[in-house]
Amino acid sequence: MRSAAQGRPEDLYARLSGDQFVALFEDLSQPTRDGRALAERLRSALAPPIVVNGEELRITLSVGVATVTEPDRGPEMVLAGADSALHSAKHSGRDRVAVHEVGDGIH
Repeated sequence: MRSAAQGRPEDLYARLSGDQFVALFEDLSQPTRDGRALAERLRSALAPPIVVNGEELRITLSVGVATVTEPDRGPEMVLAGADSALHSAKHSGRDRVAVHEVGDGIH
């Protein structure tokens, strides 16, 4: 999988539904910067065309990154933050990365 090759051995990848996937990256020294960088690497890894039955297929990737600034935030809040960031990325023109920090302002 081209996307998994961009992460670290301890990273977790899962399919949520249809064309939505989630990746969990823990212990990033600078979560916002590092999360955006990992997302951009994933986007770049999927950019080269894939040839299927002699036809080139191109994949674009809109990524929503949620970073957690407080340890007591549950998975539902983190996924909601990622979903919000994903909608921002799509609204900005697709094939982009957007980041949402899950912290004091989210309850």
